[in-house]
Amino acid sequence: YNEAIECYDDNIDLEDNHYEAYFNKGVSLEKLGKFNDAIECFNKAISINDRNPSAYGNKGMSLAKLGNHIEAIKCYDKALRRDSKNASFYNLRGVSLAELGENDKAIEYYDTAIELDASQVIFHSNKGACLEKLERYEEAVKCYDIAIYLDPNNANFHNFKGLGLAKLGNNREAIQCFNKAISLDSKNTTFYLNKGACHEKCWEDEEAIECYNEAISLGSKNVTFYLNKGGCFENLRKYEEAIQCYDEAILLDPENAQFYMRKAICLGNLGKEKEAIDCFDEAIFAEPYNVEAYNEKANCFRKFLKFEKVIECCDEAILRKID
Repeated sequence: YNEAIECYDDNIDLEDNHYEAYFNKGVSLEKLGKFNDAIECFNKAISINDRNPSAYGNKGMSLAKLGNHIEAIKCYDKALRRDSKNASFYNLRGVSLAELGENDKAIEYYDTAIELDASQVIFHSNKGACLEKLERYEEAVKCYDIAIYLDPNNANFHNFKGLGLAKLGNNREAIQCFNKAISLDSKNTTFYLNKGACHEKCWEDEEAIECYNEAISLGSKNVTFYLNKGGCFENLRKYEEAIQCYDEAILLDPENAQFYMRKAICLGNLGKEKEAIDCFDEAIFAEPYNVEAYNEKANCFRKFLKFEKVIECCDEAILRKID
């Protein structure tokens, strides 16, 4: 792209009012992630020829990349006034509306884009994403079905469909979707996470653990895998294994009170109340207003018949609950 930009600069040196040179330079700068510079080029192109919709469209894309979706929408509107049959402009406007949280309006623009060109898979996928945000999961799944029909080897579309089915409670079908996604992209740890979550909902903790192990074996440092895996071991009453998982989570995120809480509860289930109390103290240090930690700590002291300590913990819990 840098060499191309040099060529466009040469053209500009020869003819300052060279629309194509400014436009193409802007496109190249976009590709390099230099969006402010690209916008300057598109502005120059527009000053030379404001009838061409492409410069407005590309300027809108650069603005959107910079997070300025309101100005991007203004550019797409100008592009559409010059070319009302361009499906891509409707799609881009929909994307910016979705980024602004206006999902209902975004869907209207995706629908128009689809009416103009139903062969573009991204239009269906984008519409599906908005429908999911609006919790219209059945409609979202239909969008992903169309996306999969148009691009059957896109692992993400199978994953998105699986997420929609899971929200509808169709965990078995969702697992099939995640299996397909994994077969297409076996290195994506998110697919294993989603599949594991569905197995958990089906009370298949051992199968879920296998999913989390696969992700961890791929080098994932996502604490969620260890947290979920620990929860599965708890369900299986394998508390030692659960503690190992929470220890790994703590190594990755030592300031998260939840991990100490889960570990402490497992220690309590093993009859190791003294160690559990130490963990509850760690949880309280990480999160001073953790009322549950004080209550659980009080329960541990109650087993030792240390009622003064029980009262102290309960008083601390009450104070923090009031605050």
